[in-house]
Amino acid sequence: MEAAGLADAGHPLLGAAARLAGGTGPLFTGRISARSHPWVADHRVARAVLLPGTAFVDLALHAGGQVGRPVVDDLTLREPLVLPDGGAVDVQVLVTDDGGASGTLTVHSRPATATDDNGDEDAGWTLHASATLTGHAAGAGQPADTRLTEAWPPPGAAAVDVSAFYDTMADRGYDYGPAFQGLRAAWTDGDAVYAEVALAALPGGAGAAPVPQADGSRYGLHPALFDAALHALVLAGGRQAGPSPDPAEGSDAVRLPFAWSEVALHRPGGLAARVRISPVPGSQDAVRVEIADPAGAPVATVGSLVLRPVAAASLGSRRFHDALHHVDWTVLPPAPATGDTGRQRWVVLGPDPLDLLGALTRAGGRPGGGPPGGV
Repeated sequence: MEAAGLADAGHPLLGAAARLAGGTGPLFTGRISARSHPWVADHRVARAVLLPGTAFVDLALHAGGQVGRPVVDDLTLREPLVLPDGGAVDVQVLVTDDGGASGTLTVHSRPATATDDNGDEDAGWTLHASATLTGHAAGAGQPADTRLTEAWPPPGAAAVDVSAFYDTMADRGYDYGPAFQGLRAAWTDGDAVYAEVALAALPGGAGAAPVPQADGSRYGLHPALFDAALHALVLAGGRQAGPSPDPAEGSDAVRLPFAWSEVALHRPGGLAARVRISPVPGSQDAVRVEIADPAGAPVATVGSLVLRPVAAASLGSRRFHDALHHVDWTVLPPAPATGDTGRQRWVVLGPDPLDLLGALTRAGGRPGGGPPGGV
């Protein structure tokens, strides 16, 4: 890697990093598939495997930390990243830092080894997320709510039965596998929801044993654990109720994380966490998310998170294996021998620089006429 002028990216979803000339970097690259990161296959929404929005946030936090911009001031998810069945996507994370108070970040992907019809290796890139990175942001970095650090569960909060939670979610289009079934317990107290989440044993590759839970320590906050923390949104009620579809948005609508603000990571997330989700004052849609470790020490804060509805059918249309068309040659059985080439029909498609039409005519063929005998 060093011989190619690249460095270790330092993140499990990324393979290499390069400093671009002119001080505009760094650029991080990686390749993601259900084979290389089997736990991703458990994040299935409307029958499509999506890279969770929390993965984009963790990538942004990691990249920002490399350039002294550890806070994600805002991040917008512009397009879901649908992983192709049996295939992989190449990912590029670019940080542009002009030396000012903030930097910008973009995340692009394309099907692995994709080119356009002219062999252009720059073809097929999709912008999935853009973000602004800062050294600090108002509200970011504040300690988690004190009720996460005091007696647990929070005194006076009402327990919520979550035993059938993921069965209900599956009925709504969120068919999460074991790696994303991390919600263990929940309580409500007014508009606030408290929850316990844990990182399940992550699936290994084909024929392999599950990856140890310690894999979570390789991330700032493992996307599966972070995603499980957001599942408590469903219990919050109102418009900020996370993945719960709203009939007004369409019978097949699913709600996905869209806009993140003031996201700060205080320490690596580990294997389990306490969570508090509460409405942002003055907003009907945004919620604040606070995450602490099992002892109550702050792990991460999200100043504001907004979700948006996405038509379930549109996720299927974004699948790479449906979007890319390939030419295939179908061999047809030979026409029965008649001894009369004049009774066979031949068709010449497109320009005819070799004068095939004339050759067929001179050989006794009947282009465009007679019963079908060949093409």
